[in-house]
Amino acid sequence: MKLSELVNYAENNADKIIVNSIIKDDSETLNKFVINIIGDLLNGVNLDNEYRKQAINNLNNYDEKELGNLGTYICLIPYVQSVLSNQNDWEAKVTSFIENLISYIIGLISKDEFLNNLLEMRNILKISENFYCGLVKYFALYKEYITKSAIEKIK
Repeated sequence: MKLSELVNYAENNADKIIVNSIIKDDSETLNKFVINIIGDLLNGVNLDNEYRKQAINNLNNYDEKELGNLGTYICLIPYVQSVLSNQNDWEAKVTSFIENLISYIIGLISKDEFLNNLLEMRNILKISENFYCGLVKYFALYKEYITKSAIEKIK
């Protein structure tokens, strides 16, 4: 799927705002954003070697849909930050989403808990199920590239 095809999944204004922002760049830029976030987050915290190994193992073992959800989660964080920025506790909420992302990759929280956080992000943004599915499908198609590149960054 080409990045521009995500327009076909947009159903409401929230979807359209996000997709119009996303398609301003190319696939390479969006995928590198996801890869860099994974690498920067895992390299930015003092992970012991067991957690680093577990992160690599988890990334290797995510199926297409799981990687699609991971990419979607990462892609949506800046938009969640923007929507929440007018609330008093926005930094704590965004930090919690980021901490949960790290915890999921290193295996400290379950897939269900991660997906509940993703659902909360989707609700905050008011994106449609169809657009969400399009994002997951898009990132799932780049599973191998994202996985391999992210692992290289965290080794």
